[in-house]
Amino acid sequence: MAQRRTSRGRDITLVLVAVLLAALGLYRSTANNAPPLPSALLDARPPDTAGSAKESVRVPSYRLPRGELPAAPAAPRPAVPAPQARPAPPVFDLASIARAGADESKQEQRFRTNDRFTEDDLQHPEIYFSVAERMAELNRPEERRDTLDFFLAYRDKLGHDLETAGPSPDKRQPILAAIERYDSAITRLRKLVTNDGAQ
Repeated sequence: MAQRRTSRGRDITLVLVAVLLAALGLYRSTANNAPPLPSALLDARPPDTAGSAKESVRVPSYRLPRGELPAAPAAPRPAVPAPQARPAPPVFDLASIARAGADESKQEQRFRTNDRFTEDDLQHPEIYFSVAERMAELNRPEERRDTLDFFLAYRDKLGHDLETAGPSPDKRQPILAAIERYDSAITRLRKLVTNDGAQ
């Protein structure tokens, strides 16, 4: 009887040992499949400083599932300066070239001379007043305003001619004389146009 109890106890002990060994082997095989925590986390200890109570770093007692490591804190990115805007290239209006050429051709047409209106007539605007004394239609207000516009435009052309004449007195002298005559004629004609408006 005592022998049966001993053998039965031995069998139970062997079964329990076998079950424990199987459970331990199963636990180790699942634990080995997970990667270990980084040693930096395992070795982390709070610094010992006298007189200051600091929080201690707690190392987790569990293992992370395979492939899930704790994310390292992102390093701050260096500040990238904003790109500076390039200065805009100067705008060049191509239409102004055509306009300048068109203005010159219009001026040539407007100040065109012929057999009845010569270059000498163009240079002497005071002739208009002597002709207006004989031709009544030139004394109408609209004719006087048109003539004043013509005188102002030609005076402007003479100013440009003087700028491009350069320092040569031979080129500048005739232009200056014509400018003086036109200034006098413009002043005289403006008075007549003003009187026409007052009536």
